[in-house]
Amino acid sequence: MSSTTPEARLDDEPPRRRADSPQGFLLRLSDALRLLDDPADVRTVAARTLGEYLGVAGVAYGEMQADGEHKVIRHAYASEGTRPLDGVLRLGDFGAVLPARLRAGHAVVVRDLAAETHLTDLERTRYDELDFAAFAAVPLIRSGRLVGDLLVHQSTPRDWSDDDIDLLRDTAERVWAAVERARAEAEREAAHVELARQSRFIEGMLASLPDYAYAFDREHRFAYTNHAMQALFGMTGDDMRGKTFADLGYPADLASHLDADIARVLDTGETVEDEVFYTSPIGVAGWFHYSWGPVFDADGRVELVVGTSRDTTERRRMEERVGAGQAWQAFLLELGDALRQCSEPSAIGAEAVRRLGAYLGAERVLFSLIDVDAAVVEYEYVNGVEPLRGRRWKTPFADVAAGIFMRGDSLVVADIAADPRIDPETRQRYEELNLVSMAGVGLVDDGRLVAAFGAHRSRRYDWTEDEVALIREVGDRTWSAIKRATAEAALQHSERRLAAMFANAAVGLAELEDSGRFVHVNDELCRIVARSQYELTTLGVADVTHPDDLARTLDVVVHARDTGHTARIEKRCLRPDGSALWTETSLTPLRAAAGQPGNLLAVTIDLTERKAAEAAVVHSQAQLRRVLQGIPQLVWRAVELGRWTWASRQWAAFTGQNERDSLEHGWLDAVHPEDRDAALQAWAVAPSRGVLDVEFRLRRQDGVWLWHHTRSLPERDPSGRIVEWLGTCTDVQELKQLQAQQEVLVAELQHRTRNLIGVVRSIADRTAAGSETMDEFRNRFRDRMAALGRVQGLLSQRDAGRRVTFDQLLQAELGGVGVVDRSRQLVLDGPAGVGLQSESVQTFALGLHELATNAVKYGALSTPQGCLHVHWRVEDDARGEQLCVDWHESGVSVPEHARSDEARWGYGRELIERALPYQLNAETRYALDEDGVRCTIRVPLRPPAMSRSLNG
Repeated sequence: MSSTTPEARLDDEPPRRRADSPQGFLLRLSDALRLLDDPADVRTVAARTLGEYLGVAGVAYGEMQADGEHKVIRHAYASEGTRPLDGVLRLGDFGAVLPARLRAGHAVVVRDLAAETHLTDLERTRYDELDFAAFAAVPLIRSGRLVGDLLVHQSTPRDWSDDDIDLLRDTAERVWAAVERARAEAEREAAHVELARQSRFIEGMLASLPDYAYAFDREHRFAYTNHAMQALFGMTGDDMRGKTFADLGYPADLASHLDADIARVLDTGETVEDEVFYTSPIGVAGWFHYSWGPVFDADGRVELVVGTSRDTTERRRMEERVGAGQAWQAFLLELGDALRQCSEPSAIGAEAVRRLGAYLGAERVLFSLIDVDAAVVEYEYVNGVEPLRGRRWKTPFADVAAGIFMRGDSLVVADIAADPRIDPETRQRYEELNLVSMAGVGLVDDGRLVAAFGAHRSRRYDWTEDEVALIREVGDRTWSAIKRATAEAALQHSERRLAAMFANAAVGLAELEDSGRFVHVNDELCRIVARSQYELTTLGVADVTHPDDLARTLDVVVHARDTGHTARIEKRCLRPDGSALWTETSLTPLRAAAGQPGNLLAVTIDLTERKAAEAAVVHSQAQLRRVLQGIPQLVWRAVELGRWTWASRQWAAFTGQNERDSLEHGWLDAVHPEDRDAALQAWAVAPSRGVLDVEFRLRRQDGVWLWHHTRSLPERDPSGRIVEWLGTCTDVQELKQLQAQQEVLVAELQHRTRNLIGVVRSIADRTAAGSETMDEFRNRFRDRMAALGRVQGLLSQRDAGRRVTFDQLLQAELGGVGVVDRSRQLVLDGPAGVGLQSESVQTFALGLHELATNAVKYGALSTPQGCLHVHWRVEDDARGEQLCVDWHESGVSVPEHARSDEARWGYGRELIERALPYQLNAETRYALDEDGVRCTIRVPLRPPAMSRSLNG
């Protein structure tokens, strides 16, 4: 404790303190803070004023952070020679007593730190670093939580008095209140900025206001009018824009009076208001209250006068009628206060109908919204009658009421039963609801009936003009308050949406002070620089920038700040672990008050993927070059009409033409002269078709012409315009040859198919002629088709390069009729591998099939005693080589009548004795002896002179 006397202490006090009492100081401080709307200014002025008053070395107003351990001090006061205490401090670094007492709501008073024995060496060092010898701190407690403190300190011991501590407490409370008010003002300013950005929304709101809104330029001409104003004059906005009062036909004395008020606003920047009587061009006459104020430009000069007017005719009439009707006015004042306290449209509507119902003593007050085809009761006050809230109303009388409301009139019904305007259906519904009397008004917005507001009574009642006027006034105020609340809710929603967009944006976002220090950051930026939000707000741009990029980055910050234009830079962000991340950052100045430096909006994009993609593109291009050099196709690039700009090495190697000679239309020299016109024609139509597709012959170095297929697709710019063609020429010479061979094969197939169809038709006709029943026809035809199928299978061998041999054909037909293992009955004798001409196989096989079928059904193979002996040989005579086949059946007893029955043997015999000689130029003999069939066939082994079908 100091041993100085009170008189000596008074002598040591600053002159300002001796001349000013604590109360005087607090009043002076409050007056100074009331004029400030920036939290920084509040802290600065309060700290300086208190420091000078107490004569201390420093004053620091601190605000606790969310973690409850750190506090941030900004704009601290420091006397000359003392270092300001700005920065982030951890309370625990200054001992356990300080944070504990502050959190408990107690002041901390230290008169001499040297005498404090509870401090550790480390804690004492922290005080020494701040040059503290004595200090006093008072806490700010809100909702039981320490939110900040106010601290004064000296570099020499000091005996702090109780008055000092009381003054600290009062000052801290005033500073807290002023800072919170300034913050609220700042938030309100931010809301105004957001409203400015949403100009279309504001324009829509102005257009929908029932009041008349407008603006004048410096020449007293209308610069803007809302819909209500235009409707009052019966003119459009374009018609009114640029007109003065005199231009619009105002009486000279009224125009002069209004021009004087505009001039007053322009000259002084003051707000003026008055009330005048006026008759509009469309005949609307009445009293109008107007309020006009200035709009300043960036230089502080009034550039526009904006104002609103309201038709106060009814209000004046009410005032004139009521005179000193203080009760009604008090009601409206109380209603206005109550509605201002409501933030939700539903609360506003409910409060309005409740207060009006209680004031009028009505049984029901309704506020109904009008939709397309009905009225819906949205808010309701009831007293002893049936509630109607949520009910939709649509009666014949509704159209009558709507017409009354649209004319601006009130609907007043003293007795439902006696009013001729009410139809029977509506009257019955009203009686069911015990509704006898009513008074209501319509709320018209932008020329449309949007709501109805009225009161009901369950007995006959003569509504006074004052009561009807009150209903209209309350209805107008309620609708205006609901629209205000709706607009504010929309703004709050927009603010929440913007905050969510800021927090969850896929790019890094930050607000920077003009010095480069971070103020607000989002999660993505924290991820990019690998730091927490709290840590980032204690750092600046320089702390997270790679040293090699720092100078360029600071230049960009200065450029954006000084020019007011967005600036961009690609730079590396430095992480705590020493790693760097490539980013692109754009800096955009934010609007600030005139003459004040604004903050910067930083948008940071992680370029990791783009850098990787760029590297991948370079690698891909290198790979593409290697691919183009390695593929066998002849690759080239061209522009319109086939003018080549590049040719690959493969082109030069194939044609012998170097790249330079192939450019423009030089490549045509390597195209066959007969194909050049086709190539150029293909180029002419390629842009419209979107593809180049043509075949022509190219000359190889050795002079050989080879067919090539040329194909290319266009490369287009973002607008769709073709900028280049990249194409290839592919050798299709071998494909051309294969196609020619294929054409020959197709022709052969068509010829063979036609013949086969003729054979099938002939077999069907002959089988049908020789069959007595459909079953007999079906079985015989199926067997003969099977034989024909086996022949086609054997003929496929020839297509594979092998000829069909006689022994193959014989084995196939015997197997086809079930003759598999009959070694005792079957003797086959002849050379293997006797090749047959393909033209003879089909008819020859059908003949063998008929012989084998008859042998199995009726001949040697139909009985165990029978025997079939087939012997063949090759003989050479004057007609060339001949295949001789002897078919001899024995062991069969053939009756006389069977040997003469030609019906059973007709088709097979006809085939052997007529078809084989005709088609194959064969010699045949067929006989049916007593013990079986004997048949001899001689077939040339060379093609017949001409091909004949079975049907000739």
